[in-house]
Amino acid sequence: MRYQKYLPPMLAVAGDRLAPGAEWVHELKFDGCRVVITVDRGQVRAVSRGGNVFSGLTARAGEVAARVQADSAVLDGEAVAFGPDGRPCFQTAVRLLRRDDAGAALLRIYLFDILECEGRDLRGEALLDRRRMLRRVVQYGGLLRLSPAVGDQRGERFLRKVDSLGYEGVVSKKGSSPYLHGRSEKWRKLPLRAEGRFLIGGAARRRGETVLLLGVWEGVDHLRYVGRVSVGRGWKEDLEMLHELLQKWERASFPFSGGRPATGAGQSCPVQPVQPVQAVRVHYTEITPGGGLRHPLYGGTIPCPPHMCSWFLLEKNRARAGAGLAGGGGDAGAGPGSGSLIGTGLSPGARSARVRVGGDVLRLTHLDRQLGERWNMSKMEALDYYWQVRDGIIRQIAGRPLLLTRYPRGARGAGFYQRSPPEPRPDWLETVTLSGEGDDGAGAELVVCNDERALLWLINLGAYEIHPLPENPDRGRDIIILDLDPAGTAGPKEVVRAALAVEQLLGRAGVRSWVKTSGGSGVHAHIPLARPYTAGQVTMIARIMGEILAAARPHLFTLERSRDRRGGRIYVDHLQNRRGATVVAPYCIRVREKPRVSVPLRWSELYGARGVGLPAFSPGQAAARFNRRGDLWAGLQESEGYELRDLLQRMRRIAKRR
Repeated sequence: MRYQKYLPPMLAVAGDRLAPGAEWVHELKFDGCRVVITVDRGQVRAVSRGGNVFSGLTARAGEVAARVQADSAVLDGEAVAFGPDGRPCFQTAVRLLRRDDAGAALLRIYLFDILECEGRDLRGEALLDRRRMLRRVVQYGGLLRLSPAVGDQRGERFLRKVDSLGYEGVVSKKGSSPYLHGRSEKWRKLPLRAEGRFLIGGAARRRGETVLLLGVWEGVDHLRYVGRVSVGRGWKEDLEMLHELLQKWERASFPFSGGRPATGAGQSCPVQPVQPVQAVRVHYTEITPGGGLRHPLYGGTIPCPPHMCSWFLLEKNRARAGAGLAGGGGDAGAGPGSGSLIGTGLSPGARSARVRVGGDVLRLTHLDRQLGERWNMSKMEALDYYWQVRDGIIRQIAGRPLLLTRYPRGARGAGFYQRSPPEPRPDWLETVTLSGEGDDGAGAELVVCNDERALLWLINLGAYEIHPLPENPDRGRDIIILDLDPAGTAGPKEVVRAALAVEQLLGRAGVRSWVKTSGGSGVHAHIPLARPYTAGQVTMIARIMGEILAAARPHLFTLERSRDRRGGRIYVDHLQNRRGATVVAPYCIRVREKPRVSVPLRWSELYGARGVGLPAFSPGQAAARFNRRGDLWAGLQESEGYELRDLLQRMRRIAKRR
């Protein structure tokens, strides 16, 4: 099939109102699971937004092929399963797509786009033309449905109807837009209800329902209670699974920072404390001034790294949640940073300034200091750069302890590592003390950067290079890092070849990864995990990947750590996954003779760089790119991640094929 290789589907950015203008069409936003279906001469293959193959449509592949009036086609749509309350249920859709049994009969797939038909690539054609082709190619009924859409004149009425029915929202699409892989301003989503991820910290039984006590991490060692949600009897499979999980993770005391919360359950309804390891999806209308959820509605269990259930991400939604028809909605993963710091209390030419961020006043100093002979950049301009890309950085480092490399005089002076934050420090600055034993930072007090004021405070210290630990203390690592490090005669072209070899290996295994430049001469590939594992386990799987690469292309890869012994090959540094090891955060400036930024890329950009070499980005180029294209790594935090055992099995299968 032509689309055997995974290509990310087109995604919408968050909007704050219905997109105006006659060129826009508006579609229903289901709470379903994105699915791209490839039909080729009777064969049917369905993959998720993350590139994982769904087996739940196997029993109905014949029906899909019969309803597609073409020998080959690639269709884009949303798999929807309706829950006990009559509304689309994401968790049920995912469960049915992953099960190869008759349960898939409950699914409906609402199609809204076609990428290819009879070998003809349609992605460059206008959306309206593609939808007309979709109507002609698919015989709708049974499993396959056409996603409803209206023109601009009926948009407001459509929006009110969607809201009254309790659906998730509306997606506005520009009728002239081509199909672009990844997020694009040409598609805009307007959620009518906010959605969050929360950890279960306790549970109780009440009048036939299970009541879950919910929390989010505030920093890295405080679980903040945000309210409770009921799981009705209609959620039979969820209730069975939750019962098993709650028994397994029972504990003596409540994990919330304030102890047992006031739940209103009463003494006749005992509440069982549990370890905060299982996440659930909850819809709500707003976050109250006290930090609770208003009108919470259970949406199912969800695989999610614990650090993604954070007060920081909840706060990012506070202004948007509950906006409804007046505008609002959205999520922390959408859209670029906005505006310049200059003009918000920071004036060009100032030597020092006080700026108000998040209700607190920060004093910024030595703003006129030039950071290097070949930098053409002052400290003020560096602060302004970090302000512009703040959303991208904070999204990746929130809740994680940081190791800092400080350059108070920029490239003109020596830098130094710093673990514990210096005094004096703001009262609001969050820190965490590492546990464990040994010389890997145990006992050190490290900074946690969860918001804009902490980021500016760090940059004002000259901490331009921020290295997040890829684990939360005591909860393990949730990301695999493959650090490709060239040496000797290995140049930019060899680095690109090596990076593409990694992408091809992971692609054959059906594993989606995210890539960025290191800001130096190397490349970092990140693979999300479904849950935290020990540093030893993660290092082991990274080494196995390196061994497969080195065995397949011994002239290109090596596991030899000594630079003198690499012989011009690329070192796959699996040891960046050991406890205490770090790589620089995305969008951070590397302090070198000339400033370069660690910039997220699309894999397609590296394919385009073959024969040219690894692209390099100055801070100005990185900021312009971020403001134009958004955060290419936002999907990393949205990804469900992989189980380590599953990854190991995939790697072993590839090794056997050699």
